[in-house]
Amino acid sequence: MLIVVTVALGLGSRIFRGGLPFVIAEYAGDTLWATAVFFMLRLVRPTARGSVLAAIALVTSFCVEFSQLAHPRWLDGLRQQPGVALVLGYGFVPTDLVCYTVGVALAWAVDAVRRRDDVRGPLSTRTV
Repeated sequence: MLIVVTVALGLGSRIFRGGLPFVIAEYAGDTLWATAVFFMLRLVRPTARGSVLAAIALVTSFCVEFSQLAHPRWLDGLRQQPGVALVLGYGFVPTDLVCYTVGVALAWAVDAVRRRDDVRGPLSTRTV
């Protein structure tokens, strides 16, 4: 569910960017992209430590961003395919590295709260 919501918010930030505040329109998509990477890793490795998933998500995100410095014909052709540019991007933007870091930190924090709540049980069984 977290992946679906994250992707929907990220796509929404691109589709409706004209009606959003500048900071959200400019940075939310990249931030949520890295958030989604973390959540996908959590889906694949449900028992992995959050810190390990965060490190892998951050390295993956940075590698994808740095790959945008390379422009071989085959890779640029691949980026022209529908949807692929959303995953691989077009060109290197240094601020994306900050967005990815924030996005992974956000996902890690959400994951930690979710996992803590899973251990403690539903809200209705907790004592206040």
